Amino acid sequence: MISYKEVLSLYNLFKDNGIMIWIDGGWGVDALIGMKTRDHEDLDIAVHRKDSRHIYELLSKNGYTEEKRDDSTDYMYIMKNDSGIYVDVHVFEYDEFGKNIYGIEYPFGSLTGKGLINGQQVNCIDKFFMLKF
Repeated sequence: MISYKEVLSLYNLFKDNGIMIWIDGGWGVDALIGMKTRDHEDLDIAVHRKDSRHIYELLSKNGYTEEKRDDSTDYMYIMKNDSGIYVDVHVFEYDEFGKNIYGIEYPFGSLTGKGLINGQQVNCIDKFFMLKF
């Protein structure tokens, strides 16, 4: 399980290192609601392709290793630490017209949500798109 303290620690680590992420999945739903609704096995994040290598290196420097799976790709991979915390990284890229040209196909405008985790504002999937997903 990953706690809100661990989620915020990772979120702030990325932010402090100039990496913008958007929280997706279960923690994204909880952020939109503003409270934890259930236990979560992992943290799902969306990250722009330009930051993908940086986030991989930052997680590696902080005790995470990639867990290879049959569906792992350059744009969708899982990092795990010795405490059993999983970060599911979803990489995307838009062109200048807002069309997805790489990775996970987050619709343009879906990465505009704001939510709260333990009182801290975080970027997340927009509520309209979260319901649609």
